[in-house]
Amino acid sequence: MDEIWGAVGFSLWVAGASTLLALATGIFFAVRGTKVMWQVPLAMPHLTMAVVVLHLLAPSGLVARVVYGMGGIGGPGEFPDVVQDRWGLGIVLVYWIKETPFFALLARTVLERLSGEYDAVAATLGAGRWQRFRYVTGPLLLPALGPAVVLVFGFVFASFDVAFLLGRTYPAMLSVVAQRYFVSDRETALAISAGMGLFSAALAWGYVRLRTQW
Repeated sequence: MDEIWGAVGFSLWVAGASTLLALATGIFFAVRGTKVMWQVPLAMPHLTMAVVVLHLLAPSGLVARVVYGMGGIGGPGEFPDVVQDRWGLGIVLVYWIKETPFFALLARTVLERLSGEYDAVAATLGAGRWQRFRYVTGPLLLPALGPAVVLVFGFVFASFDVAFLLGRTYPAMLSVVAQRYFVSDRETALAISAGMGLFSAALAWGYVRLRTQW
């Protein structure tokens, strides 16, 4: 049971960190009007991106060998754990890269539909770029991105392929634990899967309720 609760906490951490990082970065690129080769990450499957990250950032990967060749470390084994680490940094990195273009495109679409008069008035009154975002652009933009935030968070929380490739045996994502239990204790695996489905449904229901109240 401790393994399951540990997996719940780990999954919440990975999903929350990935979603917040991708949301913040996507909004930054959209507001700045920066194009960052959006088509490339969007076109690559998550598993393909995970393989790329693994080959680049594993202790025996390309980056570790380059740093070793430059004398930065005494051996590839001294390279910091970025993939298959206890904090799930490799998993977070993949979803950060993959979901940032998604948020950026959505945010850019919303910004193009919004009138720029409010921002122009705020600038005329002496508001700086950060003040205009905090008091004008942000309040108009963030509610429109709410469904995307719920969608990405739920997707990452229930993801399996990236977590299976880049994660550790413990702590592990809840989906990986469910797959492991499926071999030895199918009832527990099905209960975990059902719980994940109920959590996603509750997440969507909670968002709809909050948005209705607001």
